[in-house]
Amino acid sequence: MKVYKYLFLNRIRENIRLVKNLYAALIGLLIAAIWAFWVFGWPLYLSITAEPTLNKKFFAICMGILLFFSLKKNIGRVSPQIIVKPMTLFCFDDSRLQRLFALKFVVKVIKYTIFSAILSFITCGSIHVKAFVSCFFSYSLCLMIGTLTAWGIYNSENKVCIILLRITALAGGVISAFCLKAHILIIINLIIISVLLVYCNRFLEINYYKYNDDMVYYEKVLEAQNNNNVILLKQYSKEKLVRKIPHTRKKSWILDHYPLIWKAFISISRTGRTPIIIGVILFTLSFTIYTIPFFWEFPILEIKEVRYFVLLMGIYSIAQISIREFSSQIIDFMEKQANGLFLPVKEKKIIFQFALFPWLYITAISIVISVLLKGKVYYNILYWVFLSVYLLVTMTLSVKNRKLLSKLYVLFSVSVFAISILFLL
Repeated sequence: MKVYKYLFLNRIRENIRLVKNLYAALIGLLIAAIWAFWVFGWPLYLSITAEPTLNKKFFAICMGILLFFSLKKNIGRVSPQIIVKPMTLFCFDDSRLQRLFALKFVVKVIKYTIFSAILSFITCGSIHVKAFVSCFFSYSLCLMIGTLTAWGIYNSENKVCIILLRITALAGGVISAFCLKAHILIIINLIIISVLLVYCNRFLEINYYKYNDDMVYYEKVLEAQNNNNVILLKQYSKEKLVRKIPHTRKKSWILDHYPLIWKAFISISRTGRTPIIIGVILFTLSFTIYTIPFFWEFPILEIKEVRYFVLLMGIYSIAQISIREFSSQIIDFMEKQANGLFLPVKEKKIIFQFALFPWLYITAISIVISVLLKGKVYYNILYWVFLSVYLLVTMTLSVKNRKLLSKLYVLFSVSVFAISILFLL
């Protein structure tokens, strides 16, 4: 027990050093948090406790966010879910390491339990509401399943096992989302967690080579944070990007035949993701204001027409900002060609390959918006068709006639705003 005591004390000392280095920023965050609670948190608490009832829309939004982050942990280069000191791997034997991992997981479960309880209280308004227990299990089980499957994927090298774990993470998250309708699904998720616990404890072999490498890297970052070494932190942040790149990759048939699809995706993820994220945030805020009665108490927002216009601007923003950014990526690419970049690809193929990923994004946001707003199906299909045509025309003019595109931009903007009204009919 003394070993665990020393590890715990060492963690406390590290956190104290970190607070000493960042006390100014932490004080600012604390003041901002107090102000936010006083302005928004306390009125929100009064409103949800006045009439305690299940807020299904808020539950759907929270489950969607939790499911997204749970799946994100299981896709790509998976990070270790349990962090220990590198020297622990050399000083502890296998049985003691297993007990340490179990202890770390128990701490995570406690965190998930507290977080889920708070989120369930906000969703239901009271712990005495019947749906409180279902919400609590939905949130907590989704988080626990995502953590266990990510730990299994991180240590496993068997591709079949990795695929099964990812399917389990998806299935567990989807089942958690429907726990409100059938309580038997809670039991199913508990069985899934039990199977995952047995697998991780009895059959999973820890990939110590990769795990030790990651723990050494995390320790270097923590040491730089404790010493407030900004130069090293900047260097480690660049190293983190490199570490995410897979060491080996199979030859892709798609990249052989359509290489610009990957180029378009990289360009958007590097330089064009900020405007797209801004558009998503604006729509999320507008939808939240339009649907949650708490915001209707603020001045101006109490008028229904104003909330209608705010939501309309959110729908317009998520489409117009995204398509504008997609067209700017292909314009930058064509400018490189004008400056001497040799491209043995026809213009039609350039347009098609650069438009594929944006078209998938437009299709996804059209489906999400139509589900959230519950609009008429044929209006939603018309909106999607219009955005698809608008994207194709914009991409084509970006390659063939940019002067005409700049002249028609205002007309396109007005058309997107007008077609956005279809979601609200």
